[in-house]
Amino acid sequence: MQGSVLPRGGQPKNDSFGTGRIDAMLCIANTPPAGPTHDIAMGAVLAPADKIDPMTPLAPMVVVRNRGTYHETSITFHCKVESLGTQVYSDQYVLSSLDSAQTDTVTFPNWNVGPGSQTYDLTFWHTYLPDTNHHNDTCMKTTVTRGHDVSVAGMNIGGRVRANTPFTPRTNLASTDYTETGFEAWCIVDSSGTVVYEDSTTIDSVPAGGSRSFPFPSAWSVGPVGAAYTATMYHNCGPDQNRTNDTLSVATTASDQVRVLMCYADAGTPDSLVAGLVAMGDSVTTMDVSVYTPTLGELQAYDAVGTQSNFQYADPVGFGNVLADYVDAGGGVVIGQFSFSTGWAMAGRIMTGAYATITAGVNTSSTTQLGWYNPGHPTMSGVSAVGEYYAASGPFVGESVAVWQDGRPYVGVSSNQKVVGLNQYPGNYVYSERTGDWVLVWHNSFMYVAGSGSGVGGFDPFAPALNVTLSATPNPVLGPRAEVNYTVPAAGKVSLYVFDLNGRLVKTLVNGNAKPGVNRVIWNLADNTGRQVSSGVYFCKLVAGSKTQSRKVVVR
Repeated sequence: MQGSVLPRGGQPKNDSFGTGRIDAMLCIANTPPAGPTHDIAMGAVLAPADKIDPMTPLAPMVVVRNRGTYHETSITFHCKVESLGTQVYSDQYVLSSLDSAQTDTVTFPNWNVGPGSQTYDLTFWHTYLPDTNHHNDTCMKTTVTRGHDVSVAGMNIGGRVRANTPFTPRTNLASTDYTETGFEAWCIVDSSGTVVYEDSTTIDSVPAGGSRSFPFPSAWSVGPVGAAYTATMYHNCGPDQNRTNDTLSVATTASDQVRVLMCYADAGTPDSLVAGLVAMGDSVTTMDVSVYTPTLGELQAYDAVGTQSNFQYADPVGFGNVLADYVDAGGGVVIGQFSFSTGWAMAGRIMTGAYATITAGVNTSSTTQLGWYNPGHPTMSGVSAVGEYYAASGPFVGESVAVWQDGRPYVGVSSNQKVVGLNQYPGNYVYSERTGDWVLVWHNSFMYVAGSGSGVGGFDPFAPALNVTLSATPNPVLGPRAEVNYTVPAAGKVSLYVFDLNGRLVKTLVNGNAKPGVNRVIWNLADNTGRQVSSGVYFCKLVAGSKTQSRKVVVR
């Protein structure tokens, strides 16, 4: 009964006599049945871990315990491993003896683990016939083999891009289990089927379990307001074993206006900022977050959310978590001063990891001007001079875009490119030190994060996937042929074509029936007349029923 006492109220647990509350169900669970019993229990799984190395022998291990009152002998334990419902391993181990209340570890013979990126379900159980309690005879474990998997986790192109402005696309790549090195990524932007931008960038490395952002060398000249585009980013990491996340596409529209929710914890609304944004064509709604924390649903009505403080937030941790949820859902956030100052600071997930921009520090009050800045970054487009008085002293966490002349940070961008930190106070107090293009920086930042959604759509497992792999080296093709792999969910007619950049048909690779699953065809780099194609960019296009998918191939 001593182990069945619950703490009283909100106080720490005290199971001394006369305090706490007795839980009847715990009493029943902790009370051994009357008389002698046979009870062999399966305990914790020691091996495998949640992640294991592929193609490496592994001995499954499980803890067992004799919860009965008898000394038991010749106990047979079993282990089986299944992958997608197919049994791939089965073995047993006989434990010679296990005394009452004794714990031991059962180690099974080696299991030959398969390739990377596989999921396995392990089941451990015993078949000791005298056992009288069958509720603890079985335990299970799921594990995944480490695999090479680089995903296009995001891009800085979302639902809106700044009209009539050069824009430098960036791709955000993430790797699961291994540090991947030495490959390329591409960005293609098309408008109504016409390619208006195309570039590639060299990827030196993407860390295991982490992500990195890479800019493309050239800028994309965005067209006028209302122009519609589809931006696609992809990579050609050779060892990658999961091709379902190698490509990311997003539809975007050129615009000069965003719908902003400006959340403030201050003595009044940031009137000067709101007036300036409205004058630039933005739609602005304000919310007092010193007394209220908005829900995710309330934030999702807007293209971007801004926040600044001078009073404490009603719930800095809760609000920061909601903002991070909003970013995860595709939104963008701009954080202003005093949210980076000790005592008024924002908290929660939005200030950590891939969301972080500037670390909270001591607020310092002194007149300063714009110092170093990156004129090519969209947040600083058209900006020539800015003055400020209030700014915190914490260091950058994400990308440094601008610094105040006195060394304090000014503009920082998170590694996921969806959060901008502006170490500048846009509150309702008007003072002479706040000068220049400061409202423009806020407007640019809202435009930037509003266009920084991940663009990740739901993956359709029934959609035909076309994965281009090459016979010699990763794309571009340097050898005499290219190997094209494509997958369809069911048997049926498919067509596989090669087009040039002008949309002319170069080669028909397949025009007939395909078996379900992965299919392969070799392109010898010849056109339909038998002549070798010249160096350049080509597109393979798969048509399977109502589904189509394309991949780029560069021939050199």
